[in-house]
Amino acid sequence: MSIERVYQEIGIHSPFAAARHLGIKIMHYEDLGDYAGFYNVSGEKTYRIMLNANIELELQDLACAQLVNRHLTHPGTQYILLTNEVKPLANKLHRLALIKLWNYKSQID
Repeated sequence: MSIERVYQEIGIHSPFAAARHLGIKIMHYEDLGDYAGFYNVSGEKTYRIMLNANIELELQDLACAQLVNRHLTHPGTQYILLTNEVKPLANKLHRLALIKLWNYKSQID
C-alpha cells in the first residue's frame, strides 16, 4: 500500500490524517536538534511519529509524509529522518509548483 492510496481512502491529502487513519500517534517535540522526525514502535505495536516542532510547517508535513510512507513500506522498523534530508525535497517540490504555475499562466495568457 502507498501513501497515495491511503489519501484516496480517507479523501484528503494530509499525512497527518493518513497517520491517524493508520493508527500512528503523532507527537511534536521542541528540541530534536538535526532530526526532522523519527518513526518508532514500542510495546504491542504502538506506532509513533515524533516530529521536530522547531522546523517549518512545510518541512513537518513532508517529514510526516515520509515517515508514514516508511511505516507502510517497512512497518515496525525504526527510522530517523534528518532535517537536511527533507529540505532538498521541499526545494524540489517548490520548484515543481512554480513550473506548473508558470505553465498554467502561459496557457491562459
